[in-house]
Amino acid sequence: RAVLGVGAGWHKEEAVSYGIRWGNHKERIERMLEGLKIILSLWSQEKTTFKGKYYQVLEAPFWPKPVQKPHPPIWFGGSSDAILEATARYGDGLFPLTDTPPDKLQSLHCRLIEAGKRYNREKSPMLAPALSYPTGVGTEESEWINKVESQLENGAGMVLIDFSAGNAPPRKAQEFLEDFAREVFPSFR
Repeated sequence: RAVLGVGAGWHKEEAVSYGIRWGNHKERIERMLEGLKIILSLWSQEKTTFKGKYYQVLEAPFWPKPVQKPHPPIWFGGSSDAILEATARYGDGLFPLTDTPPDKLQSLHCRLIEAGKRYNREKSPMLAPALSYPTGVGTEESEWINKVESQLENGAGMVLIDFSAGNAPPRKAQEFLEDFAREVFPSFR
């Protein structure tokens, strides 16, 4: 099944190279929220009409509708107040920046819970931080369990391993994952 990842953009050069107007953070958040409202309507309505500040659609159809009900999970990326509010209002989870320090992770978790209360959420969206390989998670087996425990103690409901920053060769990444699974997974079953 699918998960929709939503964010306001973090890499200006990438956005601009694809012809996407960058704008300031407030504008990017507004565009993100308008786009999400359109997507949610397309997923649930026969046809969608929307007239916003940035986007307009008129009687737009969308088929097939998602199998997941009421719609696929929505996960946000980032840590700004605006992203936390959007996550609390629409989201199932939050991906903060890779290698967010434990004290900042704990603060994010508390802020996410508080934002969820403002929207009368029974269950707060999940916090899913990422540890980079090799810098964030470490290279020694003795570090791995402590690093994961630290994330969980500071509010993480899931911990990801991010290979994008370290440029690990595929074979090295595969070996790490096999070792990591063998050493770490049994401690968290």
